[in-house]
Amino acid sequence: MMSNKDFYKETFSQVRSSSEIRWEDMPKAKSDGTRRPRRILVLAAVICLLAAFSIAAYASDWFGLRDMEVVDEIVVQNPDGEEVVVEVFTGAISLQGYGQTPEKLASEEWQNFLSHYDVDGVASALGNNLSGYEEEYGMYQVYNQEMADKLDEILAKYDLKKHTEMILTLSEEDLCTQVGGDFLGENRAFSAYMYEDGTFKFDGQISLADYGLLDYQLMRCVKGTLTDVALNIGNSMDYTEWAYETTSGVPVALALSAYKALVIADLPDSFVTINVLAGTETPGSDIFSSGALDSADLERFADSFEFSLLSPVKGPVPVEADPAPWEAPENDLFLQAAGVTEEAAQQYYAQFLACAEADDRQAVAEMLHYPGVVRHWNEVDRSYYLVESTVANAEEFLAYYEELFTESLWMRIRENQYTKEWSDLFTHGGMIGAAGGSIWFAATDEGFQIMTIQNDEECSFR
Repeated sequence: MMSNKDFYKETFSQVRSSSEIRWEDMPKAKSDGTRRPRRILVLAAVICLLAAFSIAAYASDWFGLRDMEVVDEIVVQNPDGEEVVVEVFTGAISLQGYGQTPEKLASEEWQNFLSHYDVDGVASALGNNLSGYEEEYGMYQVYNQEMADKLDEILAKYDLKKHTEMILTLSEEDLCTQVGGDFLGENRAFSAYMYEDGTFKFDGQISLADYGLLDYQLMRCVKGTLTDVALNIGNSMDYTEWAYETTSGVPVALALSAYKALVIADLPDSFVTINVLAGTETPGSDIFSSGALDSADLERFADSFEFSLLSPVKGPVPVEADPAPWEAPENDLFLQAAGVTEEAAQQYYAQFLACAEADDRQAVAEMLHYPGVVRHWNEVDRSYYLVESTVANAEEFLAYYEELFTESLWMRIRENQYTKEWSDLFTHGGMIGAAGGSIWFAATDEGFQIMTIQNDEECSFR
């Protein structure tokens, strides 16, 4: 089975097949006779080169998804053998803004740096050890001084701040309190978290009139800060895009394709992107929606939010905790919330991490609570979309192991791990959260069991 890095690259190699290469005004890379062109993913690049001449004009002056798309620069040989620098559309969009905004350019530059840097190799070399960069760069994939210097260079170049902390596992009520009002309406919010500047993300669901259930993900990125996130949308030319004004008077951009839709609001101090998990050809058996979504459905969905409450940015704000019924040591408060002592929870979680770091997959799988559902990527017609598979036991879970234990999950684990024996654990609703909310476990009649694992590639076990 391919590694997650290979899977990720393979996924992008599929969706980049329609990438455009702009030959006009292309800077020449002079060869010294020994330099070899940089190799990229196996991508049928020759086809892209031939297609570029006929479609390059389409890319010029385009404003919309194409203007959000992350563009990478590579060196290739043109038909006469000369090396040239070309721009390749990656199939991923920045969630920080359009075109030449500082946030979009910084996000693009950081994503491209990571794509050409051996992040997995650097992280693997650390083994069970912390990198020493967790405190200052814990919200980014930074494991050594070279990576830290590059991030600082990008931040200074575009005059942006970096994230420093995160508020985890916000309830719907807490999220609306942080934002400054009920912007959700009839929407439901799950797995919400917020950064120190008010940037937030959550998984959502709505029962949409004349349509049915619809799942989505919403992220608000506050301007002035670099948020390390991008969304794979496939070929941006496959989307129908139009401007729309919601019933509350906020202009948004809408985009609709065969299996995905997007709602985008460029607010004065933030940029909101909603990734809708349905499109015009989504089958009625789809687990994330009620089937095919049309333009009228998407407009009604956009109307369900009160975007005007998202700007100006008001979060985060302090939330007063309920007073304890009696004075008690910290461990007793943990016991009250989770039903177990923090020491016992730390011991179990350390054991879980030890098994995962040793790549003892069977041991890890046996620590999960079954039956469960694994959300993972599946290929259909050379495109990838998310599906859910039920797993009844450890043996069935092992088939999806690599799709869950990705570098993004390990990043969350490491940035919330103080030592091998002690991590940042917290409680909510009787469960225990770890890895910044990416892992949840609880005490059951059969002992501790892992209830939820989720990574930044949108894959999860629940």
